[in-house]
Amino acid sequence: MTENKFRGFTLSETLITLTVIGIAAVLVIPSLIRNTTNKSRIALLQNTVSNIGNMVQSEMARERAQSVNDFLSDTQDFLEKFDTVINGKSFASSYAAINSNTSYSPEMDASVQLKNGTGLGIILDEDDDFSYYTIVIDVNGIEAPNKIGIDYFELKLDSDNDFDEGIHAGDLGSFTMDDLGLEKLSEVYSTCLAGGADGAKACYKLVELSGFDPEYLEKDYSDD
Repeated sequence: MTENKFRGFTLSETLITLTVIGIAAVLVIPSLIRNTTNKSRIALLQNTVSNIGNMVQSEMARERAQSVNDFLSDTQDFLEKFDTVINGKSFASSYAAINSNTSYSPEMDASVQLKNGTGLGIILDEDDDFSYYTIVIDVNGIEAPNKIGIDYFELKLDSDNDFDEGIHAGDLGSFTMDDLGLEKLSEVYSTCLAGGADGAKACYKLVELSGFDPEYLEKDYSDD
């Protein structure tokens, strides 16, 4: 009769294996969740920007407008053309910077909450000549983390044509380096981390330049 030489794992060996697996899970799973969450946020940001751009172009065509001002005189009415929640809470009261505890409380002229939870708002330009509008996006509304560059961003909607500068009415995208008063990408990166209104604009610029890479903050901006 052949002797069965197979020996099972002892209890101590099993416990050690489970412990190692548990430690690995504790180390790896949070990173996986964070990466997945970052991808979801940036994908939602990109989709929201695309939808806003499509809506602007649709309104310009419908109104045969030469300027965004021709149909955006009522900013709240414009935002309510999107798929919104009635009386939804679209934005947190304040937003923290990535690398500090400083906070920023945006003052919007109009805002709505989209049915997917995204907060969408508009800030009129400071000179009140409406040469551009600041579009404000919080990809998950009032939900945490409420941090500039993580879930809160600001971008620019040009109102009028300026062909000398290559600007067309309805252009939607990041603020230029001149708009931000910056010369290097390293400065844009540090401004993003510092938070505030300029930080929200700088962070979106980096997102756009990265091609909406969820890991845009991990890139090296020192050699620009």
